[in-house]
Amino acid sequence: MTNLKRGDLVELNGQFAAVVGIEGDAGVPEGHVALFYGAVSEGKADVWTVPAEYPTLAHMPTFRH
Repeated sequence: MTNLKRGDLVELNGQFAAVVGIEGDAGVPEGHVALFYGAVSEGKADVWTVPAEYPTLAHMPTFRH
């Protein structure tokens, strides 16, 4: 199991993503997390599942308004 939780901002392969699912959620395999990179196709969010040890927590973002 991972320490990542839904809503965490993570980095994987130089890209940022938001954790939208964790192990135990529907569609997320054991030992994996579900990541949303911001891509949408056919009106639906593209979500990728990856092994939980691959992404790392991203540094705190800069908030802008």
